[in-house]
Amino acid sequence: MTVEIRQPTFDDILHVAKNLRAEDIQELSATRDLSLPTTLATSAWCARYKRCAYWNGEPVFAFGVSAVTHDHGQAWGFGTDKSSLVTRAVTKFIKRTMVPDQLAAGFTAVQALGYPTNRVSWRWLKHLGFSPIANLAGIGAAGQDLILWVTTADEHRAAA
Repeated sequence: MTVEIRQPTFDDILHVAKNLRAEDIQELSATRDLSLPTTLATSAWCARYKRCAYWNGEPVFAFGVSAVTHDHGQAWGFGTDKSSLVTRAVTKFIKRTMVPDQLAAGFTAVQALGYPTNRVSWRWLKHLGFSPIANLAGIGAAGQDLILWVTTADEHRAAA
């Protein structure tokens, strides 16, 4: 069984968007309408930095960073039910490649939004160096609370 991480095609991202795992459906529906997977795929495709993880050639997890301002980014990621098969490789890639690439490109901070009950996501974000800085009460599409997580260039330099 092989894991590969590379630049995706639009169809690769669309495949992941059409086959979202339950946790991602819950979390992503707080900030967007998921009735058209092409909308999610297009948003990811337009990101400043995007990658897909493949399990035996099948795209199972899309992730990246979109620019919020010239020096701040929004991290994102979503996967299929098979995404757990590539988690270790994606985690290593983000820490060793994506974060340094984004710092070299001029980002001073990257944020992520998390769903309050998604404890798996919380542990992963902490492992990646993010810290929760705010509870954003009621900002979800149906009034859900979301948690704002942030990591900075200074934090990553200090941890290196």
